[in-house]
This record gives sequence, C-alpha cells and structure tokens, in this order.
Amino acid sequence: MRHYDVIVIGAGHAGCEAALAAARLGVSTALVTINLSEIGRMPCNPSIGGPGKSQLVCEVDALGGAMAQLTDETMMHIRLLNTSKGPAMQVRRAQTDRFAYKQAWKRLLESTDGLDLVEGMVEEIVVRDSRVHGVRLREGLELAGGALIVAAGTFLRGRILMGNVAYDAGRAGEPPSTGLAVSLCELGFRMERLKTGTPPRVHRRSIDTTGLERQPTSDVPLAFSFWTTPRVLPDNFPVYVTHTNAQTHRIIRDNLERSAIFNGLMTGTGPRHCPSLESKIVKFPDRDRHKVFIEPEGRDSAEMYLQGIYTAFAPDVQERIVHSIEGLENAHIERYGYNIEYDFVDPLHLAPTLEARAIARLYLCGQVIGTTGYEEAAAQGIVAGINASLALKGESPFVLTRGEAVMGVLIDDLVTKGVAEPYRMLPSRCEHRLTLRERNADLRLAARGHAIGLLPDALYERVLERERAVDELTRTLKETRVGPNDLINKR
Repeated sequence: MRHYDVIVIGAGHAGCEAALAAARLGVSTALVTINLSEIGRMPCNPSIGGPGKSQLVCEVDALGGAMAQLTDETMMHIRLLNTSKGPAMQVRRAQTDRFAYKQAWKRLLESTDGLDLVEGMVEEIVVRDSRVHGVRLREGLELAGGALIVAAGTFLRGRILMGNVAYDAGRAGEPPSTGLAVSLCELGFRMERLKTGTPPRVHRRSIDTTGLERQPTSDVPLAFSFWTTPRVLPDNFPVYVTHTNAQTHRIIRDNLERSAIFNGLMTGTGPRHCPSLESKIVKFPDRDRHKVFIEPEGRDSAEMYLQGIYTAFAPDVQERIVHSIEGLENAHIERYGYNIEYDFVDPLHLAPTLEARAIARLYLCGQVIGTTGYEEAAAQGIVAGINASLALKGESPFVLTRGEAVMGVLIDDLVTKGVAEPYRMLPSRCEHRLTLRERNADLRLAARGHAIGLLPDALYERVLERERAVDELTRTLKETRVGPNDLINKR
C-alpha cells in the first residue's frame, strides 16, 4: 500500500491546482486521474477569463497558483473586455491552445517535487471513525492518505445526451465514475443532478469569413499573470462573430422533440447564465438573433469552437442549424455538440475551508459541488489544497472573506446558500466588486499566499515594490496642491 499525506481525485482545473498547492506546501501528494493524457483538459470553451472569472484567475495567481501563467504561456488571442467602463469592470479574456495548455499542466505537475501522478479510477473512499484514511482503486490498488480532495468534475454517474441517444460517460471519450458516486452516497452526502453542454466544432477551412465581424487580438501588451511580461500576440488566430437568424430559430422550434433537453430524456438542471441554444429560442421568443463566436481551438488544429450553440440536438438537426448561419453554410462539423448530466454533492455539507463537516480531512471542490467553469474550479482547488496541507500541519485554516476576494464570495455562496443550478461567478454576486478588481489581486492576496509558503519570496518582493510605489504616488498626490493661478489650469 502506498502512503501519501494528500490524495487528489481528478485532474481537471480544480484537481490540478489542489495537487500543485499541496505539493508546493511540502506534503507528499498523489493526483489520481482516469487518463494521464487528459490532465488539464478543456472539455468545453478553449478560453480563460471574462467578467467575474478573470478576477478569480488573478487571485489564484496572486496566491501562488498556476492557471494564469499557463494561460500566458499557451494563449493565441487575448482581449481586454468592457473598455467603455471603469477599471473595476475591465477584464481579460484569452483563447488558449487547448492542446498546448493541457501539455503545459502535465509538464508542470510531473516536474513538481513531492507529487506523484497515478492513472486509475477511485471506486471507494475509506473512512474510519469519521475521518478519511485513503481510497481504493478499480485497478486493485489502495492508497492511504491523511487527507483527500475530491475534484471529480462531471464524472460522477455522468451521462451524455444527444437527441434520443444517451450513454454513460464522464465526458466524451472517457468513462463515468460510478463507484465513487456510490461511495459518497453511502457516506451520507446529499447528491442531486446537474447538466452542462458543449457546442459543435467545425473545420476552419470550411468556414466563409468574408462577411463576418473579425475580432483581432489586442494590440496593447497584455498578460494574466502578475509574474509574466505582457506582450502583443501575432494576430494569426482571430475570433469571428456571426449570428443566428429566423431560419435557425425555425429549425429549432420545428425540432424540439429531437433535443434531449425537451424530449424528457434529461432530468438535470442546466446553467441559467449559459443556456443551450434551443433553451434560448424557447425562453426568448422575441429575440430575432443570437451571437455566435467562432473561436480557434489550437495552433496545430483546424477545429473551431462555435460558442453560443450549446446543444443537445440530434446530429442531423445540428447540421441544419449550423448550415443556416452566415459563414457556416458549408461548415463541416468534426465533433457534434452534446449535453452531459452528472451527480454533484450539496455544498451545504462543507465548511468554508471546503472540508466536509461530518468527515474530517475530506475536501470537495469544483463541479462536484455544483459549480461550472474552469476558473471557479481552479479557485476552489487551490483553497482545498491549501487547507488540506495546513490541517495536516496543525496550522490555522485558510479562509477568505467576501470583502477580501471574489473567491471568498464564491466559496461563501456555495457553503451557506447551496446551489439550485450550476454556479457561475458573476460580478453582480460581489457586493465589493469595485474594490475586488482583476489587477489589484496581488495587492490584496499576495501577502496571504506568501505567509502560508505558497508564493515564493522573489515574487512577493515584486509585490512589495509595487506597494511602495503606490504608497509614494499616493503621498505625492496628497501633498500636491493646485491653486487657481497654477500654470496647469491654463492648459
């Protein structure tokens, strides 16, 4: 039997950040995943950032996490959004090379001291005297651990739905995790069903971009991480914008019974703020069009992601929908969209540390507790990894308040309010959103990350230099007086 201080189940964004944080804090860590080749996979949109989400990325970065730096390393396109608004609302959004991104995650984790990667499927959580003791794998291996972090994503009894077809899967091409779901139920956790969806992917050369709006990458140097030098990317991978139309909407209305969302096959609740295309047509009948963003998947891939066409229609209906849209009349669909239904654990079972209230040293994070989005998962993952490590060392827990961080709002909402749909971070959820800005996350959180040992001294010194520069400028402004006869008033 192998022994570890911390065991992490799942290598999505929550699991990756959790395992990295734990190992960097000096506890022996095992990251268990079904397929080592899919570490850090982006199963949905190949992008990072956006309103509410960009703040989370920068907060993870300020604490010592990796998402921002890996995004900077692999991004193909980046823009600053909401530039017509004030600094508090301006955020970055990057298109990453999804293949390079997951390779970067795997490379980073494999090179991290104190972290072992284990390919296998966890079937059972071992608990004795209301305390975690390890896990049993389908392959017959047993791992003993002082703490366990469950970041299983959409794999718990996952089921893919497309038209009238349904089959068991954690996501396309990967099996579901049934034994782990059963084990969590047997431990007394309330489990319910949620769903999410993906759109079709089409071949780049089959798209006619002639009449479409082109969104170039920023001509101003940008980066997510505070530790990366901002740069201007080559404008080789633009995003294009098109729209649905009356024909698209007619096809959808005439074929609703061909969608798993409307034919009774699906029971899980979907994300209200990121609905399927068919749900948008039904809920907003007066809208005559909806935006569709055509986004690149990778430098060495011809696949393009059709953001805005999340769907559970049968493939032949997806073909008709896509071909009704300007620029996509002859588009070749390489991958069809689908919805996935999965179990999640009611987050009301958890304390603000993300530890289960009833079982010591058991932590849960990411989609397994009802959230949606890479950024939300990463934020929870780093908090779970930190707290599991601190608990084993006998140190005080790490909890962020709603006034300190957007991730504080995220976790507080989850553990005090629960979820009725997949939870997505929105600026409107943050009562302190004017001060919890994307670009001041280092000033807010770097001291916390450094104090627990996650943010290195060299990076923290850069934050202290910035603080000194801000203090000096503030002092100068306070001491400077401009009278009515000052020359500046004549300009």
